[in-house]
Amino acid sequence: MIFRQCSAKHPITLYRAPYGLSEIEAIGSTPLGKFCVVSHAKKVYEGDSFASAETTLVSECEKHHVGGQKKHGRFILGKHKMKNHEVINESQA
Repeated sequence: MIFRQCSAKHPITLYRAPYGLSEIEAIGSTPLGKFCVVSHAKKVYEGDSFASAETTLVSECEKHHVGGQKKHGRFILGKHKMKNHEVINESQA
């Protein structure tokens, strides 16, 4: 299942097991661990550590974000809000 995606709409996705047919098709093959990160149709991480998977996702996002695009990483209650189904900083609300 899709667990997290890039907030700036880049094709960077963190998948979590169990993997469905559509996820396996997007990933290219069945991942070896619980978590898998796919960036621009390339598998960049697969393993059982959520912390490593999330770190990989954030670093991949930082590589592809340009200029003023959001780079906030994970959603933090009290710091971020949802607006039109997107995460924004409290100061942007």
